[in-house]
Amino acid sequence: MTTPTPPILFISDAVTDTTDFPDRGHSLTIDSGWREAADTALTWLPRQGL
Repeated sequence: MTTPTPPILFISDAVTDTTDFPDRGHSLTIDSGWREAADTALTWLPRQGL
């Protein structure tokens, strides 16, 4: 018998954002076109003051 894991709920001040990369899968950082994902992240960081 297994016990369901209760959801973990917490409040966070973390800033998040989403970007869609059409025709890409979960391994977008190691597939061809990874530079677009990296450039997107590197552009996002300074906008967040990081």
